[in-house]
Amino acid sequence: MTGCCSHLHDAVSALVERDLEWSSSIREHAELKAQEHASLLGQISTEAQMLHQSIHVGLNEQRRAAEEELAGLQEEVVKGALTTLQNQTSRNRVVLDQQQAEVRDHMETSQKLVHSFLQDELQQDVPTGK
Repeated sequence: MTGCCSHLHDAVSALVERDLEWSSSIREHAELKAQEHASLLGQISTEAQMLHQSIHVGLNEQRRAAEEELAGLQEEVVKGALTTLQNQTSRNRVVLDQQQAEVRDHMETSQKLVHSFLQDELQQDVPTGK
């Protein structure tokens, strides 16, 4: 019986020792994997920050390019509007010059008529008593 108990004790002790070694090995493996995971998370975080900065820089460049393009388009629109306004002003000036010439001609004709009336017809005084 003593031999059986001793053999059973040795077998249980060996089993416990093997279990402790296996638990220790699993713990070390789990700690190693946790460290690798933490390291990987740190790398991912760093890469995410770099990507965020890269996107931010790219968006700023695109915004500047869009602003420059918009400024160019606005300048073209303003130039087009000014050209249209200048053309309209030139046409209006031509019309005004023509109207001014017509008014001047009309005034000269009217002045000649009045002057002619004053010179020719009023000088012929018809006596009213006859």
